[in-house]
Amino acid sequence: MNKQQSPQGINRTELVAAQSAHMAAAREAAAQIQVYRMASAVRLLGISKASIYRRIADGDLVKVSLGPRATGITAESIRAFLTKDQTGAP
Repeated sequence: MNKQQSPQGINRTELVAAQSAHMAAAREAAAQIQVYRMASAVRLLGISKASIYRRIADGDLVKVSLGPRATGITAESIRAFLTKDQTGAP
């Protein structure tokens, strides 16, 4: 096992590269959609529904009502969140 490999056999360099590719793909997908349903936002951002609601309360994401029982998150706020998260900006 080399220094870059965890006990589970996961190469950390490859993991970081995969995460970066995932974030790039997420930003590209977000550019084509206006509003994401909550389940899609959870998958896209890789965070829990509760975390999304915390981000909404903090002003990092924008919630829109899609009906009496449906919530959406604006694609613009998801793009901004992904960009901010990627750059590490506060």
